[in-house]
Amino acid sequence: MEELAGEYIIATNDKELRMKIKKKGFKTAFIRQKKLIVVE
Repeated sequence: MEELAGEYIIATNDKELRMKIKKKGFKTAFIRQKKLIVVE
């Protein structure tokens, strides 16, 4: 999975999962306010 860090964004609204993903250095995307997609 670490090989893909620079190539993919993982999309989820699960807050705990997003934190775990970010700690491993992956980018995440999630929906905020039912109309905005945020990429971190």
